[in-house]
Amino acid sequence: MFEVMRQALRYATRGLRRAPAHTVASVLTLGLGLAAAAGVYAVVDALLLRTPPFPAAERLVIVESERGGTRGKLSALDVRELGEDARTISGIASFRMTWYTANGDAEPVAYRAAMSSHNIFAVLGTPPMLGAGWPASDDGRAQSKAVISERLWRTRYRADPSIVGRTIQLDVHQYEVLGVMPAGVDFPEGADVWRRVPGGDFESRATRTAGAIARMRPGATLADVQRELAALSARYAQAYPETNEGMRFRAIPLRDAWIGPVRPFLGALGAAAALALVLAGINLAHLALVRARRREVESAVRAALGGQWGAVMAAPIAEGVLVGVLGGVVGILGVPLLTRGIEATVPFDRPPWMTIEVNVRVAAVALGLGVVVSVLAGVLGARGVLQRDLLSTLRRGGARGATTRGTGVRGLLSASQVAMGTALGLGAVALLGVVGELRRESLGFDARGVMAVKIDPPWTAYNTVANTAPFYRRVLDDLRRTSGIVAAATNDALPFASQDPSLSVHRQVPVLEGQDAVAAARNPLVNLQVVSPGYFDGMGIPLRAGRDLAPGDTLGSRPVALVSQRAAQLLWPGLEPLGRRVAFGLLDNNYRPAAGGADTATTWFEVIGIVGDVRQDDVRAEPAPDLYVSHEQQFAPETWVVVRTQGHVADAAAVVKAAVQRVDPLQGIFDVMPLAARVERSFWRQRLAGHLVSVLAGLTGILAVVGVYGVAAFAVAGQEREFGVRLAMGAPPRQLFVGVVGDAARTGAVGAVVGVVIALVLLMGLSRATGMTMAPGVVVVVLVGLGGVAVSAGAAVVPAARASRTDAAVTLRAG
Repeated sequence: MFEVMRQALRYATRGLRRAPAHTVASVLTLGLGLAAAAGVYAVVDALLLRTPPFPAAERLVIVESERGGTRGKLSALDVRELGEDARTISGIASFRMTWYTANGDAEPVAYRAAMSSHNIFAVLGTPPMLGAGWPASDDGRAQSKAVISERLWRTRYRADPSIVGRTIQLDVHQYEVLGVMPAGVDFPEGADVWRRVPGGDFESRATRTAGAIARMRPGATLADVQRELAALSARYAQAYPETNEGMRFRAIPLRDAWIGPVRPFLGALGAAAALALVLAGINLAHLALVRARRREVESAVRAALGGQWGAVMAAPIAEGVLVGVLGGVVGILGVPLLTRGIEATVPFDRPPWMTIEVNVRVAAVALGLGVVVSVLAGVLGARGVLQRDLLSTLRRGGARGATTRGTGVRGLLSASQVAMGTALGLGAVALLGVVGELRRESLGFDARGVMAVKIDPPWTAYNTVANTAPFYRRVLDDLRRTSGIVAAATNDALPFASQDPSLSVHRQVPVLEGQDAVAAARNPLVNLQVVSPGYFDGMGIPLRAGRDLAPGDTLGSRPVALVSQRAAQLLWPGLEPLGRRVAFGLLDNNYRPAAGGADTATTWFEVIGIVGDVRQDDVRAEPAPDLYVSHEQQFAPETWVVVRTQGHVADAAAVVKAAVQRVDPLQGIFDVMPLAARVERSFWRQRLAGHLVSVLAGLTGILAVVGVYGVAAFAVAGQEREFGVRLAMGAPPRQLFVGVVGDAARTGAVGAVVGVVIALVLLMGLSRATGMTMAPGVVVVVLVGLGGVAVSAGAAVVPAARASRTDAAVTLRAG
């Protein structure tokens, strides 16, 4: 058996070398299909299959709060009590994201930082590779200590092995380096610095500013954790009704927290890739049939001279193996082009270990699929050598018309090719239509021409309203005097600033004047935003009633606020909200703002205006209630600067940086991105599916045209004698042309109908899985179906023209 296969491979190699056109066509056809399939698998591998760089990462969950359908964070006391009371988790750690500017020994650079509880590395299961983290006995009072990432250690501190124990300067403050984390540890996402949450900071149950990550105990399931969190939520609501009534805790697997509900879209991509690969296999099968027909006589001669039929049959299968390997290599080489296109056209936030790339698994899948598909095509081709009637085979060996057999198979191949191409074309149109609808959704603000950058003044110099307000004011005044800047403003919880709404918004429970603590606990969570005067004009948010924030609304004047229409309806249903007063956070003796300025537990803000509703993090979601106060009256430790420009929006970042450094040369900017791009990132899953399916549709369109052309050309070549007879009997050439094109069009119509049905079934399933309507309109379905018919008919034009030019005399003499 081994000798038979060895000889078959040698014979197949010679055969492929002697038929370069067939070999190139087969390899490229398979390579295109495999590039599509392997590219989609690379995306699935990165987002769903790759293991996070934490031990037993499947047991890590993010814990959130939820109230009235609005997601939120936890309070420090929530995290502490959950760690003491929950039995299905072995540990829970809190974290809050911020930024630090490293300076002192090189040019200032802003780095993302996490203020975390001491046990965060224990919960992650990954201790520092150099040094150590904080001891459990650390009460948090010693704050001048930090752990840094391997990335920061390598790029800024040149991988100095003696870094542990050294001091580094962050935000003009000296920190002792306790340790260096291993490469690849990226939690919270993008963190390069970790430090302890200051002791006693934000210790109010009503002040929910903490993210939380927990590790499930071995043997505990996600359902077990959810049940226990529900029970603890109910217990805390009874114990602390003034803060926890209606509050529910829930756990989200770490991977899902990173990428959200992406599985339905990856399922759609998998189906699309399968259709593309099937189409490549159909074309490859047709090429194998053509090759088998052309060597029937050769195979019959070998068998007549004593060759074993097993060895004769092994040749096309061996060719399939070789074509599969070569096609797999071509597919692997094509994957980076596809993935780079994904990265460029559909950027989305994710940890670095989720990089979409060609790895061993992706390469193995490409090679494996290539061999399987091409061997199956080779088996189909082997049917051409199963003819045991040697005399019949040899007798018709030189006759034209030998290829007229298999008309039904060729028709099936053509229809299948059109069906696959039509299905993917309709799927691409439907998905891109969804993306277009998402782009047209009303956001409540105008993101066009707006650049958003973040600034985070150091705590040591800017820790009260008295010194942050002048800093922000001077930066904005400088920007407003700059040519080309139409408007400039700030917001510390900017819409669409992050793909994770629990990180991008400040959820607070408002207290209405006249309410007791229990009644206030029933109020909905609102998005508390500290903004500058001019923010609403700059963002294009309409003022519905009352007045806007004014420069005179300062720390020494009456505290004022604006509310969104939805907030007004939820907080004061049926009442006039203007003139009413509201506070943020419930009266709690444990609250220690430590920030100076307005004490949000006791300061009442009078509602002076009502503005339009704004979508905060999802273009399809109902706007959440918003409440706005001025940065002149409320402390904002860090904020977003938004500028609307008349010029190129990307150039505005340098303008903002220059304005910030003219006010304070030690400050930098970070997280730079146009606001429109931030909005686009919020529906990256739909864009990813739409773009990839469009690429696959383009590839299958090419394959379908080539495939239908090949089938038609082969059929015409096999019917030359018939065409010659018909022409000799007086049939006009135009009749032959129309007949060939008409046959292709009818076959294409059958394939188009099948393709439309396939696409509609898949789109209905995706609609149910995502809750989004993806059914294309009747006009779109008809146009795409007609497009499939047109492709089929158009691909047959050249073979039809060849048929109409058949020389009847030459053909009849040869027959």
